[in-house]
Amino acid sequence: MRRRNDIIHSVTADLRRFPKALLHMGLGAAAMIVLAACEKPAFMTPKATVYDGAWVGSFQMTSGTRDCKLKRGGVRLRVEGGELDGRTRVARRNAPFNGFIDEAGQLHKGFVKAPEFRKNDIEVVGQFGDRDAEGTWKSRDCKGSWELRKVR
Repeated sequence: MRRRNDIIHSVTADLRRFPKALLHMGLGAAAMIVLAACEKPAFMTPKATVYDGAWVGSFQMTSGTRDCKLKRGGVRLRVEGGELDGRTRVARRNAPFNGFIDEAGQLHKGFVKAPEFRKNDIEVVGQFGDRDAEGTWKSRDCKGSWELRKVR
């Protein structure tokens, strides 16, 4: 009988500690879930490309109407996983410059959002190399060319 009482007592003691252990495990698991949510999962992380890094350069107008406010200016951007995110200086203001670069270096969906232009967007096309990039742009009133050099 004593053996049976010892077993029952041991099991009862374990059951009393179980909720505390569960609570500690639950807090640890909750902390891991929160930390994991802060990081991008590997399948969502953009694939690194040879074009990743910081780029600087300029753009200039090649032809346009009198209404064209974009004569020339600077470009500063960063490429990460083929996604382009930067700024241009348009009509004395900074304007966002976005797009995507494929594995062959072709710029897709390149645009500058410039509210001071009637149609708002400037379409940008071009080709990126390992260290240099160049292309053309056009808006409703003018068009031109651009060039960039990778700095980092």
